[in-house]
Amino acid sequence: MRGFNWSMPILAKYLTSAAGFPVVDQTSLAGSYDIAFSYAANPDTDTTLPPLDAALKQATGLLLKPQKVPVENLVIDSIDKTPTAN
Repeated sequence: MRGFNWSMPILAKYLTSAAGFPVVDQTSLAGSYDIAFSYAANPDTDTTLPPLDAALKQATGLLLKPQKVPVENLVIDSIDKTPTAN
């Protein structure tokens, strides 16, 4: 993972994609940072790279901690398709 001039919310967005679960920024850190580290995308494979959480801690000192926090979601109850002429 490599990012230049990333804020913590942007890092959380990319970590969400990499981790496969929602990541919420709770650091209260302001500013932008250059971030670069390598991790094993699939920890079950034979690799010398650390898993995502260990690589993140080693490179930045940040921790991925599982916990329940409120997250904003968009729910669509229904949708109607309006027919259009061909």
